[in-house]
Amino acid sequence: MGIYVLIVVLAGLLASEPYSIKAHTISQLAGQGFANAWIMRMGFIILGIAATVASLLFYQRPNKPFGKTILLLLGTYGFSIFFTGIFSTLSINTQMSNLESSIHSSFAQLAGFSFMAAIVIITLTFKENRSFVWFSILTFFLIGAFSALFFSTRI
Repeated sequence: MGIYVLIVVLAGLLASEPYSIKAHTISQLAGQGFANAWIMRMGFIILGIAATVASLLFYQRPNKPFGKTILLLLGTYGFSIFFTGIFSTLSINTQMSNLESSIHSSFAQLAGFSFMAAIVIITLTFKENRSFVWFSILTFFLIGAFSALFFSTRI
């Protein structure tokens, strides 16, 4: 995860002039025709591989009810993030392949859904660890709030 954060920061610092963290998505750092897009694409691919491999390694030994479901959702998240690195969204300043952008968006939405669903199941399953439950609930609402905030400013 730390490598992914470093890649996002590096990609943002090396982004060309029209990119703004306030107005554009992280996916647009990997957009079609965007300068240095390969950096962010590699970030998505690395994060996707890491999440998928981690879920596969732990899949054989879940210690909680719904453990395999949680790991399957996290594996789906990793698989989806990997493919957001393969298929790019439209760039900020060029219109290229709408099909590729649609595929990217579908995988990004699947990643978000699977991650949020995993958080809900984790919260319901790990009730005995109250601090972890509260952390999961906070994470769920922060992700939802930031997503809503971002998309409300784009309309």
